[in-house]
Amino acid sequence: MRAQPKSHIFETRQRLFAWALSAAAAVMISLLAYLVWSGYIEAIDKARVATFNYAAILEARIESTLRRADASLEDLSRLVPPEALERGAVARFAPEINGRLDRRMSKFPEVSAMRVFDARGALLYSSDRAASPEASGDGREYFSHLRDDPKSGLVISEVIRARHSDKLLIVMARAIRDRAGVFRGAVYTPIELSYFQHLFQSLDVGPGGNIALYRSDDFSRVVRWPHTEGQLNQKLPEDSPTRAALAGDTRDATIEIRSATDGIARIYSYHVLQNYPLFVSVGISRSDALAEWRTRSLVVDM
Repeated sequence: MRAQPKSHIFETRQRLFAWALSAAAAVMISLLAYLVWSGYIEAIDKARVATFNYAAILEARIESTLRRADASLEDLSRLVPPEALERGAVARFAPEINGRLDRRMSKFPEVSAMRVFDARGALLYSSDRAASPEASGDGREYFSHLRDDPKSGLVISEVIRARHSDKLLIVMARAIRDRAGVFRGAVYTPIELSYFQHLFQSLDVGPGGNIALYRSDDFSRVVRWPHTEGQLNQKLPEDSPTRAALAGDTRDATIEIRSATDGIARIYSYHVLQNYPLFVSVGISRSDALAEWRTRSLVVDM
C-alpha cells in the first residue's frame, strides 16, 4: 500500500484544523449570544424586582402614615363634645381641645395640622392656629360629603389647593355627630403633596423613572415625581393597561408599557394600599434598566 503524499496529509490536517476552529468559533458565538441574551433577561428581571420592592416599601410607609392619622381623627371625632362645636363655647374649650390637637401633632411630621370645624365649616380649633386663620371646610367636597352622608366614615379628598398657603394637599376627614347622629362638625388633617414627593425622591428609579400615587376608586392621579404640570386629579383612560392590571381584587401587579404622559417605555409595579383607596406606581424606564447590559454587550461584540 502506497503511503499518502505529505502534501495530502498536510491538507487533511488543515481541513481538520479549520473544521475544529469553525466549530470552536460556533460554540463561542453561541456562548456569547447566550450570555448576551441571559444578561438581557437578568436586567429586565432586576428592574421588575426593584420596582416591585420599591412599590411595596412605599405602600407600607404610606399605609402606616394614613393609619396613624386616621386613628387620631377617629379618636378626636369621639372625644370632641358636641357642645364644644358652638362658637360661643370656643373660649371655654379652646385650651383643652387645642392642647389635645397639639399633642396629636407631636412627632408626627407627615401631616401639617389637625383642625376642627363646626357644622357650617367654620374653623374652631387647630394645632397650627397662627398659620390657619382663613381655613374653612365650607365649599369643599369632602366637607359636603361628611355633612350630607350619615354613613360616611373616613373621607380622603381629591387634591386641593390650600386657600391660605396655596399649597397642594389631600385632606383626611371624619364627621363629628351627636348621639342622635346629627352632623355637628368635622375633624380633619391635611397632608401636603410635598410629603409624598420627598418620600419618592428617597428611592433611586433612574433618570427616566417615575413614582406616583393614584386613587384606586377612580384611578385619578394624586401626586407624581418628577412632578408634571396639569396632571393632578386626572383620571387614567378607561382602556389604560394600569386599570386592566389592577382589575377586580388584584393587590399588586408588574407590567411593561409605554407611558401615555411622556411616551417612555417603563417597567411598572403597582401596590394597592390595604385599607385606603390609593395605590402606588413605581416605574423604571426600559432604557435605564438595560443601560449596563448594553455596555457589557458592546464589550462582548468587540
